[in-house]
Amino acid sequence: VYNGADEINLGLWVNTDLVKEGEIKSVQDMLNPKWKGKIMWIDPRTSGFTAGPMTSVRMRLGEEVVKRLLVDQEPSFHRDNRLITEGLIRGRHAIATGVTKPVLDQFLEQGIGKNVKFLDIPDFSGAGSGDGLWLMNRAPHPGAAKLFVNWALSKAGQEAYSKTVASNSRRADVAPIDPERVPKAGQNYYRNIEETIPEVQKTREFIEPLITG
Repeated sequence: VYNGADEINLGLWVNTDLVKEGEIKSVQDMLNPKWKGKIMWIDPRTSGFTAGPMTSVRMRLGEEVVKRLLVDQEPSFHRDNRLITEGLIRGRHAIATGVTKPVLDQFLEQGIGKNVKFLDIPDFSGAGSGDGLWLMNRAPHPGAAKLFVNWALSKAGQEAYSKTVASNSRRADVAPIDPERVPKAGQNYYRNIEETIPEVQKTREFIEPLITG
């Protein structure tokens, strides 16, 4: 039984001390020479946080735009979410992927990180579901399992779930925990689902020689 959030889970993060409100609204804005050398991508060869958005860019805007983002803009690459988040907070780079809310929350609890903001960028952001609820075949107590599943998918169950894991519920009658991550009506998001895996692999194969040289 599928259960989880339908929210924007792939996107761009910026340091608002360096990126002003409305300065980046599209992928084309990210190609501004102003951002050359000021972008940090989490390594797209190992992480979907960049590979997913770059798949969307490749399919919608073409490989040349991917190359400009990953090569011509002279970005840096890293594989550590915490170091990327800290670098964004400290202003070592202005734009990044790979920031996660749990890691950012650790900095916010220390009173820093309020200058970091998530941006929902058309043709770049991805939406999907990250959690699942499974009813196993031949469960020892199928009646109890069914009772739990029915509760978990109810409004009360989803409110408890959403609050506990800090993730938006798919139920429209459950208030979102993170309103910024609610997909915008009418926007065609890249979907991080099983059917898109072959396209992500194509993107990784295209990206590999660009980064390794």
